[in-house]
Amino acid sequence: MRANELADMAALSEAQIITIAYIEAAQGDVDLALRWAISDLLASEEQFATALQSVSHGFIRGQLPRVVAL
Repeated sequence: MRANELADMAALSEAQIITIAYIEAAQGDVDLALRWAISDLLASEEQFATALQSVSHGFIRGQLPRVVAL
């Protein structure tokens, strides 16, 4: 790669880099790349929702107060 090509790549946003990666993986088929990206997004959202459901919201880290015996 030439220096100007590297500079152009460095100026790309994360979304642009991901877009290029999907299009390259789909061998230039933009429709296929879009379907893959949407499919990946939906799968990620499902995994995230599952992860949220497995998180306990009632646990508090710490120690119980000591009870003085009477």
